[in-house]
Amino acid sequence: TDFPYGTAVPVPGMSHFEDVPIELVDMPPVTPDHIPGGLVNAARNADAVLIVIDLTSESVLEDLEGLLGALAEKDITFGSTEADGEEEMRFGPEGIILCNKSDLPGTSDTFETLKELRPAEPEMMMVSGRTGENLDVLMRKLFGVLDVIRVYSKEPGRPVDRDKPFILPAGSTVEELARHIHKDLATNLKYARVWGEKTFDGQQVHGKYGLHDRDVVEIHA
Repeated sequence: TDFPYGTAVPVPGMSHFEDVPIELVDMPPVTPDHIPGGLVNAARNADAVLIVIDLTSESVLEDLEGLLGALAEKDITFGSTEADGEEEMRFGPEGIILCNKSDLPGTSDTFETLKELRPAEPEMMMVSGRTGENLDVLMRKLFGVLDVIRVYSKEPGRPVDRDKPFILPAGSTVEELARHIHKDLATNLKYARVWGEKTFDGQQVHGKYGLHDRDVVEIHA
C-alpha cells in the first residue's frame, strides 16, 4: 500500500532479472519498539534484506536509524568485516536501503542529505513503487548478490533450451550441472561440449570444467 503498516503478514512474490526468477517476501513493518514474529529468522536466512523507507517522512533519518538499531539488537547487521587484516568478509545478508517515493517533489534533496549523514553501508538507492523507477537496477543488483550463473542445456542434435536455465552457484562445474540434472548423468559423464564467451563453439571439456554465466552445455554420457 502507499500508506504505513499496510502489510500484516509476510507476502511472498516472484520477480525476475531477465530469465532468472528471484523470490521477494514483503514483511510486516519494523519499528524501534517492535519486530514482527518470524522476521528475524527470515532476515538471517535471506540472501538480501531490502530496507524500505519513505523519503517524504519528516523523521526519515530517525526512522531509518531506529529500524537499523532494532535489527542490530537481534544481531542483524550489514557491512563488511576485515578478516585477519587482509581482506573484507561479509557475514549475514546483504543490505540495501530502498528510499521510496522518488517520484514526489523534494525527495532528491532528502536523499542527498541522507547520503551525507549516513555511513556508506548499507548502500542506499532511490526507487518508486508507483512509477517503477530504478526497480530494474535493483533486480540487477540482486542477481549480483545471489552470485549465481545461468546455464542452458542442449541435447545432441537438438536446439538449445533457453526457456528455463539451470541456476547454479558461480564457479560450478560441468559435473555439478550433470548432478543437478540427474545423479546418474554425473556418474556416467564422459565429456561435454560448451558454447560460451570463454570457449569456442562446441568446445569439448571435461567434468571439472568451470562454467560461466550464459554457457550452453551439451552433456555426453
